[in-house]
Amino acid sequence: MAARSRYARDRALAGARSGELCALVRPLIRRAERSRTLRWLMSGLGVLRAEHASHFGVTGPALAADGDVHSRMLVWLDEVGRSAAACEADDPLEMTQVVGPRGRVDGAVPPSRGLLDALPCLLAGTEFACARIIVASLDPDLDELSYVATPGMTHG
Repeated sequence: MAARSRYARDRALAGARSGELCALVRPLIRRAERSRTLRWLMSGLGVLRAEHASHFGVTGPALAADGDVHSRMLVWLDEVGRSAAACEADDPLEMTQVVGPRGRVDGAVPPSRGLLDALPCLLAGTEFACARIIVASLDPDLDELSYVATPGMTHG
């Protein structure tokens, strides 16, 4: 699955058409969503309820998932499928809510700040391997924290 995912990513970066990308990602998404092993390994790990997430300032997919690592993976997979289908859309992007993979990118605080603030309570008492999976499911970007905003520009 990792090799097929990398291939799909490389095709997207090379400018592949929407139909080709959908044909590449649909089987990957379906396989990950149906995997009992992934569900078993991820269920109950790093539970971040929406009310708790919003307290830390978390936005975007982690807030929408309202649950554990497996829930966040499902939200990301859904976004991958929608993005592949929308690759050739000629409509301009909606600028009312600028949301990236970590959350809103048009706010005063970078989206990774809330994700990092939520991590300590999610990691308390977990084993090292589980901690790595929890951190990966939030995908905080430390470079966002050192970014200096330029007026009129959005960082994402």
